[in-house]
This record gives sequence, C-alpha cells and structure tokens, in this order.
Amino acid sequence: MRKFYLLILVAYLSAFGSPFVASAAETLFECNFNNALHYKYDGTSDDEIKAEEKVYLGFEETFNGELAVSFDAAKCGEKNDFTQLLEKGDCTKNGSVITEITEVIAPNVEIKGDDETVDSRIITVYAGTCCMSSKEVGTNTVCPDQTTVYAKTLEECKTAVGTALGTGTDTATCSRRQWVISDSGLGIVKVVVKQIFTWGALTVGSIAVMTIVLNGVRIQMSGVSGDITEAKNKIFQAIAGIVLLFLSGLILYTINPGFFT
Repeated sequence: MRKFYLLILVAYLSAFGSPFVASAAETLFECNFNNALHYKYDGTSDDEIKAEEKVYLGFEETFNGELAVSFDAAKCGEKNDFTQLLEKGDCTKNGSVITEITEVIAPNVEIKGDDETVDSRIITVYAGTCCMSSKEVGTNTVCPDQTTVYAKTLEECKTAVGTALGTGTDTATCSRRQWVISDSGLGIVKVVVKQIFTWGALTVGSIAVMTIVLNGVRIQMSGVSGDITEAKNKIFQAIAGIVLLFLSGLILYTINPGFFT
C-alpha cells in the first residue's frame, strides 16, 4: 500500500513539476532571417534603453510595412520574397483561413471543389520562436519582442531562428506543425472530417482483417465445437463491420463525389 501511495505522489510531482522544469530550461534564440536581424539594446540606464526602444520601434514599423507589401496570394505555402520564409499573410491576402495544428494529422493533401479547383489543403511546416530584440535586466537577458517563424524544412527553420542568446551556438529548436488552408471554415471542416474518416476506416479495416485471420487460424487449430462456433461468429461480425464501413463510404460519396479525391 505504501508503494501505491508513493507512486501517486511521484505522479503528482511529475505532473506539477514538469512545467516549472520546462520553463526554467527555456532558451532564447536571436532571430536571424533575411531583412530582420536580431536587435540588441546596449544601453544600461533607463534613458538609454528608452532611446534605443524608439530606434527599434522605427525599425519594427519599417519591417512590418515592407512585409505587408510583400504579401502575395500566389506565394501561399511557398517562400515569401521578402523573408524567404512561409508567411500566413500570403494566404490570408485573398481571404483564405489558416488553422494551425500542432499534431500532424495527414500527409500534405489537396481537396478540390465542384469546379475542380483546389479549395482546401494541408501543408506541413516547421515553426520556431525567436527573439527580435533583447536587453539586459540585472544579470538576466530578457526578450520583450518574440516572433514565430515558419519554414518548409527543418533546416530552414533552424537557420531562421538562429543561435541561443549569449552562447553563440546553433542550438535552435523547431517543431513540426500543419496548416489547414481553406477558403472558408466549411472547407476546414471538410478536410478534418475526411482525415478522421480515412484514419478511422484504416483502423477499423485493419482490425477486421486481423480478426478474420486470427479466427480462421483458430478454426483450423481447434477441435472443440464451441470454439469453432465462436470463431465463426467473430468472423461474420468482422465481415459485417467491413460491409458497414463500405456503406458509410458509399453514403459519403453519394453526398459529395469529391470526398475521396
């Protein structure tokens, strides 16, 4: 019983302690992508820092203005000419909606509408958070302006995020994400439903086939009448599940012939 209580205590400590450990281990990275190098405040007094903040705000305003001008709907999902990275503004310029997913749900796919034009798609991106400006507060380096950059490859993301502040080492971390890009919220729902059905069908179909195979082997090896009858019933149930799965797909195809394409 003591071991059981000790296990519960360790689980609670792990659950509540891990966020603090993760926070303490967080590393700042200086942004190092085209046309927007990291800006470091060198002043030590409040007046010097305020003066540098004005300079940085001017730099930031200029950068944001040039970035906004560079947005091009044709570049959605491709490198932006200004930053050489993926920019959500390229996609939203023509009114597209982007839903960012932290877990990869599918390979890159495109879904066409009734007019055979692509109205929804999923693309894989790599996201990294870096520091646009930093300053020293006491003995610590703080980052008042962080940004998230997106790239098509992991190496491009790491290059854009740059190096850890104060270390000069390339230890940038980037995580894989997915963008669901659609002309409307309905298109996003369509993509998600399609992927859920695809993964569900694969899972159910695989389980049904395995059930049929295992119970077929059971029938061959068993000499007990009761076991053979039970195995046959499970095979018939698995076949019925496959038939229902096929019928559900047929219904979806009847509603929208482009569902599986």
